[in-house]
Amino acid sequence: MYLPAIGATHCIDKFELFQQHNRRAKSKMLTGMVKEHMARQHLRREQQEKLKNEAIVAAHGLTEVLVDHLNHREPEYHYFRGVIDDIFWRPSVSHAYNQQKRLDVECKKLEAQSVALARHADAWVALVGEMNQALKEIGDVDNWARAIETDVALCAATLERAYRSGTSTEEDDDGCNSTPPSRS
Repeated sequence: MYLPAIGATHCIDKFELFQQHNRRAKSKMLTGMVKEHMARQHLRREQQEKLKNEAIVAAHGLTEVLVDHLNHREPEYHYFRGVIDDIFWRPSVSHAYNQQKRLDVECKKLEAQSVALARHADAWVALVGEMNQALKEIGDVDNWARAIETDVALCAATLERAYRSGTSTEEDDDGCNSTPPSRS
């Protein structure tokens, strides 16, 4: 039996054509899958956005209904030992909110006044400290003046005794010389 010889290049060419065809087919399939995936994602996003908007509208409606209900409450009966004591109205949310705002304003005013009071107190403390220091200095001057006065009185008494006794070089009873010592 005789088989015709098929060239190696012919087989390789056919194989390459087959691979190229497979790559194109796979590429088309992959591209199609990506497009389908993107379309599904887009559809999901639209659905999620629609649901989100519906939830926002529903939540807004719920909050309006709740606030209206809380603001316009019917009287509530309180029983105490089986007897109706009185009818108490619950304060509304808007009333509580306004009260809270008023309290916040008052707290801010109080805080500002407290800061001002602290500053004034610090100023008074500084002023009292300065006054105390001045009094200490006056006390030092007073003490110095008394010492000088005592020294001057002692010298005056010594001079007076020396003048009366007529001796200027003898020592007095108090131990002071009436004349300065000689420098010899």
